[in-house]
Amino acid sequence: MKLIRTKPRRQRRLAPPGSPTRYVYVERPRCPICSSAELRHYRTERDGETISRHTRCVPCGHRFIVVAE
Repeated sequence: MKLIRTKPRRQRRLAPPGSPTRYVYVERPRCPICSSAELRHYRTERDGETISRHTRCVPCGHRFIVVAE
């Protein structure tokens, strides 16, 4: 199966070493097969500070787990 990326990813500038970080960038999770961001979560598990979401990709149907710490 061939991976097709619809948009090129943006390159972010990094802060110079020693400077305080002002922003934290978080991207939406994407399907590892088709790179779609159209996902549905069908089960969530919490373990302390870690959250695991069982996820299904709407366009291709691939199932995977998204872990947020």
